[in-house]
Amino acid sequence: MEYLLPENLSLESFREQLAAFVPLRSGPSTQTRRIFLDSFDWRLFRRQRVLAEVTDDNGTRLHLRKIGIWSPMQQTTAEAPRFAAELPPGPLTDTLAEILEMRCLLPLAQTLTTTHSLAVLNKDLKTVLRLEIEDHRGGPAAGEPERRLSTRVRLIPLQGYRKPLWKMDGYLRKRMGLEPAALDIWYQAMDAAGRRPGDYRSKLDVQLLPDQPAIVATRKILLLLLDTMERNRDGIRRGLDSEFLHDFRVAVRRTRSALGQIKDVLPPTVLARYKPEFAWLGAITGPIRDLDVHLLKFETYRDDLPPQIREDLSPLQDFLHEEQRKAQRTLAGDLASRRYRHLIEEWRRWLGSPMAEIDDLPSDAGRPVIEVASKHIRGIFERALREGNRITDQSPATDLHELRKTCKKLRYLLEFFQSLYPAHKIGSLIKALKVLQENLGDFQDLEVQSRALRDFSRRMSEPAPPPETLLAMGMLIESLQIRQKKVRSDFSVRFSEFTGNRNIHLARDLFGKGKIL
Repeated sequence: MEYLLPENLSLESFREQLAAFVPLRSGPSTQTRRIFLDSFDWRLFRRQRVLAEVTDDNGTRLHLRKIGIWSPMQQTTAEAPRFAAELPPGPLTDTLAEILEMRCLLPLAQTLTTTHSLAVLNKDLKTVLRLEIEDHRGGPAAGEPERRLSTRVRLIPLQGYRKPLWKMDGYLRKRMGLEPAALDIWYQAMDAAGRRPGDYRSKLDVQLLPDQPAIVATRKILLLLLDTMERNRDGIRRGLDSEFLHDFRVAVRRTRSALGQIKDVLPPTVLARYKPEFAWLGAITGPIRDLDVHLLKFETYRDDLPPQIREDLSPLQDFLHEEQRKAQRTLAGDLASRRYRHLIEEWRRWLGSPMAEIDDLPSDAGRPVIEVASKHIRGIFERALREGNRITDQSPATDLHELRKTCKKLRYLLEFFQSLYPAHKIGSLIKALKVLQENLGDFQDLEVQSRALRDFSRRMSEPAPPPETLLAMGMLIESLQIRQKKVRSDFSVRFSEFTGNRNIHLARDLFGKGKIL
């Protein structure tokens, strides 16, 4: 039980009133600093978890608890790491690794708490209840917390003494007028640090109105994608974790898809100016992302090999880390360049410019967005059906790659405009498309990984890798090719499932009739 001490009630006055009600014994006062951590996309918060690095007279340790529950579920004597995998083995490490995956921990806010302990005594002067009066100050994770948050009173029951707990609860609430602490102190700390919990997630969530002019809706989508890029730029430049670049690249790809797929909504001069620039952004972020993927999959690479030769891949891992560091420095420079700054500034300025200032609007710009969206989705859906129906067991890998790109464009359009359609219907179609995309994506990824490993074996020349490493890489390539054949054999089943009558009727219902739908 936790209560808020009113601001007009001093600690001394509270103690005096309490002492007139029950016998008390004062304990020592302590100070505790808590630095609250989470990932950039609030993965712990979304699972209702609070992680804190706690420092007091007993040292520093990590606490993981549920929001609203003060006692830790799990803890370790370690300090806060950058990644969960850096913690010693144990339940806390397992829990964090499952929630955070590849995301790093960031210090977001802190509190400095002065705790005054009181013991409630019975007539035999035996402790029957403990009170902790906590004075919290909070602020950003760096520096000293200056903002006063609240003073809270917590009741800590002792086994076998329930009556004193309920008696004190009634006195605090009814006689002294204390209110229960509705919000966890974590929320106050975040507010003091200027943080808004849950303010970022990679999922595209844009609310559109069916009768909205198509150009207004499209610019809203593009502005949201630009915000995503900018919010992830600093994390990329600092090399915090691989997901900053991943989310940045997805926003770039979605932007390029919008410029290419909805081109009859935006002025030709705008397309001519910005399509090459976003293609440049896609190109400069590609090399490091490819290296990130190899490093993220490295343990899977090891597992593909017999146990006795897995360590022979270590020189490859060292090579990938070094190449990743080089690519990171290059990309950090590109994202700090004048070209990048001018692109982002000009793009934001155009996206926010008044409609009256935009010239040369295409014919679809003023049409209701639901009409334009349905037309484009129907067209790309039909294209995916045509391309997929032409693929046979003898078709080259390039045909599957083209279908993969078409399905990605379809997915982006569905996600751009999903708020215009019934959620359960559009959601069902997106889910079905994801299954096909996973098959096509796995096939392409295995193709790219095999090709990249051959290239790495040629580039690992200074110093030359041991023969054992080249042999292990050759076995890995063979394993990837076997897996790729299995994925390829599953394609026809996955495509048939996606193009089944249910999805065809669903698409016709959502987007109108077409020559295939």
